[in-house]
Amino acid sequence: MARQNVFDMKLSKLYPLLTAKAIKKGRSKAEVDRVISWLTGWDMSRLDMEMPYGDFLANAPAYCSQVLLLKLTFINIEPSLMDNKVFDTKTTR
Repeated sequence: MARQNVFDMKLSKLYPLLTAKAIKKGRSKAEVDRVISWLTGWDMSRLDMEMPYGDFLANAPAYCSQVLLLKLTFINIEPSLMDNKVFDTKTTR
């Protein structure tokens, strides 16, 4: 079976993987939704989950202007550049 390019995969396949990983790391589905919305401008309640991931990224309504500056680590999330705090810094791991 040939490998599928991630950009061709539907959100309905990738989104559960993202939320499962976040939950495994002690986060919630709501936090994942807030981060996606903050980064891309998508309204998660009205998002077409059958959209390919590449289209999701290419057609994002409003990318966060600080997305390239955002500091992420594998161990924890540092929301130092988020104006509208997505995460409570007291609970970051």
